[in-house]
Amino acid sequence: MTVLAFKKMRETKKMALQLTKLEKKTQETRDLCKQSLVKESDTIVKYSNDRFTVEKVGQSVGQRVGIPEVNRAEANSRNIIAIIISVIDEKLCKLGNKIERNIIFYYLLFSDFTANALYDATFSQLEEDRRNGELRKACAKHGHAVQPARRLNSTERLIKLREAMVSEVKLETSAIQAYFITSSDEHQSTEVADYDKLWSYISGFTGSYTNIIVTANKAALWTDGRFHLQADEQIDCNWLLFREGHRDIPTMAEWIMKQFPHGSRLGLNPKLVSHHMWNQLEHELKGSRIQLVALNVSLVDIIWPKNERPEKINKEAFFLEEEYTGTKPTATLPNQKMVTLRRSLNIFRNQLVPSDSEDPPALPQPKVVTTLKEYDDIWSDLGTLSQRYHKVLIPSHCVYSAGASHAIYEHIFENRRMLKQSPIIYLKAVKNEVEIKWMHYTSIRDAAAVCDCFAYIKKKMGRHEKIMESDLVQYLNEYRYEQNHSLGNSFRTRVAFASNAAFPSYETTDNTNTQIFNNSTVVLDSGGQYYGGTTEVTRTLHFGEPTDQMQDAYTRVLIGLMQLSTLTFPSNMKMAVADAMARASLWEAGLDYLHETGHGIGSFLGVHESPIKVHFNSEVSAQQVFKPGYFLSNAPGYYKEGVFGVRLGNVLQVVEKPWLRHSTQSYYGFRTITYVPFEPNLIKRHLLSIHQIKWLNQYNEQVRHLVGEELKKQNRMDGFYWMMEKTQYIPENHSTYLHSTPYLILLNIVFVIKYYF
Repeated sequence: MTVLAFKKMRETKKMALQLTKLEKKTQETRDLCKQSLVKESDTIVKYSNDRFTVEKVGQSVGQRVGIPEVNRAEANSRNIIAIIISVIDEKLCKLGNKIERNIIFYYLLFSDFTANALYDATFSQLEEDRRNGELRKACAKHGHAVQPARRLNSTERLIKLREAMVSEVKLETSAIQAYFITSSDEHQSTEVADYDKLWSYISGFTGSYTNIIVTANKAALWTDGRFHLQADEQIDCNWLLFREGHRDIPTMAEWIMKQFPHGSRLGLNPKLVSHHMWNQLEHELKGSRIQLVALNVSLVDIIWPKNERPEKINKEAFFLEEEYTGTKPTATLPNQKMVTLRRSLNIFRNQLVPSDSEDPPALPQPKVVTTLKEYDDIWSDLGTLSQRYHKVLIPSHCVYSAGASHAIYEHIFENRRMLKQSPIIYLKAVKNEVEIKWMHYTSIRDAAAVCDCFAYIKKKMGRHEKIMESDLVQYLNEYRYEQNHSLGNSFRTRVAFASNAAFPSYETTDNTNTQIFNNSTVVLDSGGQYYGGTTEVTRTLHFGEPTDQMQDAYTRVLIGLMQLSTLTFPSNMKMAVADAMARASLWEAGLDYLHETGHGIGSFLGVHESPIKVHFNSEVSAQQVFKPGYFLSNAPGYYKEGVFGVRLGNVLQVVEKPWLRHSTQSYYGFRTITYVPFEPNLIKRHLLSIHQIKWLNQYNEQVRHLVGEELKKQNRMDGFYWMMEKTQYIPENHSTYLHSTPYLILLNIVFVIKYYF
């Protein structure tokens, strides 16, 4: 096999035959693959004279399943791919010996002809499959492959849903040809309770963002870069998967118009769809014959058996004391402009309600001025109340805030509607002095809990005890809950080991729960809710000797975290510009991650808070600016599919730097408020600049001082000694690496030109 042909295969990222396995084979296996004959039981694979066949004794498999024998002169690339897929998926996957299967797999590929044939067709074929949603793991068009353990068989559920699309809808309106499902509840929450995860029941996908369309013969799912791998792993071959963020992926409107060029009726539940999304779909479908149909029933609710559905847990709303908020429950809104707006609009429509999810935990007192009424009274009261007042503000879409549902919008008289982003979003995003104080204090206590938990995990690993991912989830939850004023988690704790860590938003399940060993990375992503604030911290650990690749990835992710943490910027710089700092070190190595770097953090509220989002490719980030008092996450990562993952996450506070002010221009920076040590064993010190080593030493000194005192005060000495071990001083002369500062400057210039002006 020539070097050129091999490189061509390496360039193809998502080959249908999982060519990434080529990197793992040893020379011994390569030699075996060159043999002219490989046998397993009575199955024979032959390759000679540019011809390969799979035969059984006395009968040609190719003849039996209708696969022709192909030679080099007469074959085109797509035929070769079809044959190989058929051979691997339909025949060889049935062989009992995994090593023999791998040998046959490589045997078929190790020729210049096959490599070049694959390359010629793969790029165009895979791009076409990706655009059509057909690029799926273990969903070969020819034959059957072993399905991933995490996958749900959705066949029966889809059958029942399609039956409901006919029987149930007829009771309410004319027939529909397609049905739309979102990853939202009736409150358009960012964190949805298990009871309301309709999309998860019908598809098996457990990620927090998706949109689904089901027709009589197709089921399609859209999701973003955080969940591409997870969705492909979880949804079965009944589904098309559209990976948002890739080039030329059709929108939902484009896809439905292609499916029904002569028109159709698309059913939606207006309580579960934001007005923003409804309006967007209507706009994209304008000129087509696709009609949006409001259904007053949820079809998934109808087919979801009560005995299989999680319980609906209701939590009571409560006022948060002035001690934690800095204001009284009866206080007027603090901003005069806000008060004027309130008087002119008469009504604020805000969807902060008691939630049965982990986020948000309460209704803080300065944010809601309301009269308590029965829950379902809203539908009758909206129409009645909107007649009394001149204008009613209806919240529109903002990042991490979907705005009002379409049902809310429709229940308000048309001439009374004023659609704008809720001003409450911006009021709660800027924390006052009391909230800032508590955010810092809760971060220190939270760090003490995490350090003590990590020490406990290290001790158990040192005793070679069996520890599963689910065990680490339980440990983190318990240690955090022991802290004063703790109300549990700010989101579901995520622990991912080895290949599971390559999923950015992985959550362990009974089917995927993996034992922790000392041969790979383990990513721990967790956070707490306290009366005084909300925390989020992500760390990557390794309990053995990491590989060079793991260390390199970890160090580059750490460099990105440090570069964003130390950024100084003008007050009118857009959020999108900052993202380059977190990614630059990875970009220098041709690496990246698909999720955002940062999002807003609430004060005893949501762990994803509007209007803050740090991503270079986000329209929202290109419009928003940072303000003093904002809190946000700083969480770069790297994920090597099927092997390992790395992610590090701190919380930052936006602060003003008054000594840099000149004329009318202010300058801001960040203050790190997360105090959990990094993993020294994963750091390549020679890649760090002197300034980065200084920052790391200063950070470690802060951790020793702030968290060390808290650990001693709580008599958590195991955590104290673990923390001291991980925060040892790093000599500055260990740095031999000079970062490409001009490269970083150029990056920022590019982003400033694109987004800033």
